[in-house]
Amino acid sequence: MSLAAVLAEFKGLSNNEAYHKAFNQRVFLASNDPVDPFLGNTQRVMFLPFLNQLVGELHSDAQILDIGAGKGEIVDLSLEPHAPAGTRVSIEEPNPILFQAYQQRLQRSPSLHYGEGWNEPVQDLYQRNMSHHYDLILSVHMIYHLTDWQDSNQDPVKHLEEMVAFAYSLLKPGGRIFLVYADQEHAMSGRAGLYYYRKRGDQRLEKNLVRLYRARNQLFAEGGVGLALSRLFPNNTPTVKSHLLASCFYGRDPADLAAMALVGEMISADNEPFDTEKLVAAAEYFERHGDEVGLTRENDPGPRQGMWRANQPQIATIIQRDA
Repeated sequence: MSLAAVLAEFKGLSNNEAYHKAFNQRVFLASNDPVDPFLGNTQRVMFLPFLNQLVGELHSDAQILDIGAGKGEIVDLSLEPHAPAGTRVSIEEPNPILFQAYQQRLQRSPSLHYGEGWNEPVQDLYQRNMSHHYDLILSVHMIYHLTDWQDSNQDPVKHLEEMVAFAYSLLKPGGRIFLVYADQEHAMSGRAGLYYYRKRGDQRLEKNLVRLYRARNQLFAEGGVGLALSRLFPNNTPTVKSHLLASCFYGRDPADLAAMALVGEMISADNEPFDTEKLVAAAEYFERHGDEVGLTRENDPGPRQGMWRANQPQIATIIQRDA
């Protein structure tokens, strides 16, 4: 697919429609392999072994809270196959369509039970008197929504610490948080986004993104979250382990990957007209700097052979509350 064809596909769309094309039709391009469910990325297949181990170690009647839950793919990928019968799953998800889809997945489950649900932003729960505590709390690719990064006055470290402290306060003794996010300092979507703002001469937004990406990695990839939790919970010592997962995005060609780069911070969640110059900038980034993110054609045998790939690494962090 040429860049011209991709531009024609995205022309006249809203931001929400463009995001759907980039994310649902490309990043989540389905495969026929239940273990490796998406041809467009290796993120799920790489973090699932860590998550499956945590889920498999739960006791019967365990309580799980899924923050930023999405539409519940994690039920099919991990919870249903590995959680003990009787596990109760509660969910927080601000999108009403995704929230309802997750509820329906749980209601169909023969072994999982639906607990509580909050169809609102996680920040709205911080001051609530939560009625349950949890054995496992999931935060899977949701931390991107905590900070309005275009506002230079917002502090991403503060927002990340608030969310993790909230989740940590809800853990039972020995309970664990599983948090995973894209390492945008090194990911193709993060690098392409920085290139776009640099190209248009917007130093303020470029600086904001650099600060945001650094805050995430300082806390989770580099262990700062353990120090933060020890400061916020002086009578409790958390155990923190982080894993760098060298996952990738896969597209039919570099122009396809340029569309997939939109799922970083280049596109907002609204119905404003999508600016196709973002695609042009992403394609130009791959042409000029593709070596920075390992742009290459996949030669190994398998379902992705012949596709183009670029690095989209992620960090999986497991935080355990002192028993």
